[in-house]
Amino acid sequence: MKKYLLGLFAVVLAIGFSAFTAPEKSTSGNLNEAYWFYVESNHGADASFTNSTATFIAYTENAPAMDCSGAGNKCVIKFNPGDLNIITPGVEAEIDDAGGTSPKSPLSVGRERTGL
Repeated sequence: MKKYLLGLFAVVLAIGFSAFTAPEKSTSGNLNEAYWFYVESNHGADASFTNSTATFIAYTENAPAMDCSGAGNKCVIKFNPGDLNIITPGVEAEIDDAGGTSPKSPLSVGRERTGL
């Protein structure tokens, strides 16, 4: 019986360690993070945008700082992920504008231009 005790102890330890492994970390990021786009100068007054008028700049919780000089009021805008083609989640995206024929409206304005 003593010769089986070491094997039994090893099995109990293996079961114990496997039962208490750490959960996998989520790669989806913070639920408050959003896809932010820079609005080209002279398009800040537009109500909706295409890939030719807005360019992806960041995936963060808050609007990134940008040089927001130029005409129009919108400079940095946030889109609903459903209005985007997400190329690499959290890294690269573009507006799902059907080749420029279906502009999308932003969820919110993160930064405005200083001059009108």
